[in-house]
Amino acid sequence: MKNNYHTHLKYCNHAEGVTEDYVTEAIRLGFDEIAITDHGPIPVDFMNKQEYKDNYCTENMKLEFVPKYLKEIEASKELHKDEIKVLSGFETEFIYDRVSFYQFLRDQVDFLNLGVHFFKNTKGHIIDCYNNLSYRNIEEYKDTCIKAMETGIFNTLVHPDMFYCGYKNRDGENKFDEFCEKISREIIESAIKNNVYLEINCNNIKSEEVAANPDLWKYPRKEFWTIAKEYPELKIIVGCDAHAPKRLSGYHVDAIYKFIDDLGLNVLEKMEINH
Repeated sequence: MKNNYHTHLKYCNHAEGVTEDYVTEAIRLGFDEIAITDHGPIPVDFMNKQEYKDNYCTENMKLEFVPKYLKEIEASKELHKDEIKVLSGFETEFIYDRVSFYQFLRDQVDFLNLGVHFFKNTKGHIIDCYNNLSYRNIEEYKDTCIKAMETGIFNTLVHPDMFYCGYKNRDGENKFDEFCEKISREIIESAIKNNVYLEINCNNIKSEEVAANPDLWKYPRKEFWTIAKEYPELKIIVGCDAHAPKRLSGYHVDAIYKFIDDLGLNVLEKMEINH
């Protein structure tokens, strides 16, 4: 790995370190580029209080920290300009009737990552992707991803296959079924159409035992990326999704590259800013 475009800082309340910690570690590892992309703020009026709590929205940067965050990244950019390229970004959710807020965030950084951990359904309720996805509502997850990509705001859809985490099929089982295949193809085809990268995410591999057995992974899922392989024009990158500087390398990253090699996927080493 020579570049990473998915990292988190202490400002999101569930990660470690500040920009300089990641940049110096990336330099030590011989990286060419690193992006700082902490979880962007989620205003409290985007949903009701219970939904805000249930979807861990407090584990995102508070809006008042944004100026400090951006200043910190700019300082590291300047300090290390001859050693490494440092980019600024956010990972944000997407609620379709709040597009102007995501555009506001995009205007302040080099690019945005789209991470759909929850979505607003047709009845106006916020649905948690980790626990409440099934064959009945997985189309709404897909629609959220596609609507977001169509805005032209987002450069990369990170962990596009995380919908599998708590997915339940018709029999209440956590299995990759025909509904999963259908929405996978539609997400992939939309990414191609809208010139958005899809990310193979490293962060869900939490132990060496799990790293050795891809069948245990909730994401990345072999089924999703086997489908992705059918689309040679799809732009794929690897993202550490590091929540601590030490997670920029290690057994989890090695496992992902083995996974890629075993599948024969064509993965890009460098990301261009398209949006």
